[in-house]
Amino acid sequence: MLVPLAPVLAETSPERELEQIQNIYRAITSYHTLLQGEGVTKEMVDAALYDVEHYVEEIDGRYATDKLFVEDRRILGEITKTVAKAHFQAALLHARGVDLEGSIVQYEKVLDLLGYDPADWDVDIERSGRPGLLSGVSEVVFQMASPREAVEDLKHFWSAGVVTRFRVREFSPGQLEGMTLERIGGRNDAFSQASFELAQERFAERVKAGLEEFRVVLPPGRYRATAKGTGRAAGVLPAAGRRSRPHRAQPQYLLLRFRQRGGALHAGTLSQRFAGQEPGGVAVWNLQGEGAAEL
Repeated sequence: MLVPLAPVLAETSPERELEQIQNIYRAITSYHTLLQGEGVTKEMVDAALYDVEHYVEEIDGRYATDKLFVEDRRILGEITKTVAKAHFQAALLHARGVDLEGSIVQYEKVLDLLGYDPADWDVDIERSGRPGLLSGVSEVVFQMASPREAVEDLKHFWSAGVVTRFRVREFSPGQLEGMTLERIGGRNDAFSQASFELAQERFAERVKAGLEEFRVVLPPGRYRATAKGTGRAAGVLPAAGRRSRPHRAQPQYLLLRFRQRGGALHAGTLSQRFAGQEPGGVAVWNLQGEGAAEL
């Protein structure tokens, strides 16, 4: 359940506004105990991440106003630091909740706010949390860590997924309506399965919305994409775990081409090439209809 927070008012003192921002931050960190507890269901995880996303939206909205009205540079700096920490927490919580794409998005916001590598940040971060031992007291014990240690935690989670960029072009609306992504090989553990189910939902949503380019984070494995009126084309995503940070990864191209046969589009061949030698983990699938230019 989200806790209602007071709107940002022009007459609110800078000190009071900083306090409000810190309250939102504490609300976000409280979800560590839920996501790391025993017997957590998918529904509970989804609800927790929904709350976390709305909290960071709230804190971003306040921050946008604070940059206009808070004239005290010291207090604005503290607000900026707290907002960045909130997105860092959201990145950790999304990773624990198997939403690797959401985790990467939140981490990218930390980069934007700081302007440098978060691993070099000189603050303490709540790395995990658990209920305290005192009976009758609502107590939470947090394990603190340096940002560098927390980034290592994130890399461990991210190594279970591959940032996959899809380019879907020159298909009719009817074909896009029926386009699906299937997982036909790979590890069948709970984390991989949950990660794929979320990725599959996002793939379908973005194709249906008519997006020509979008990204989805998939667990390593074998996949095939199917469009209505076409054959099926399968490809293998590269093994994960070789990238340093997702925002710097150089793409590996997986070219999935379709060809016209007898009035219908059929799957052609899948080829692979590398765009560079830097650490990567980003795959690009080009789902191309007849007449699309080859890359």
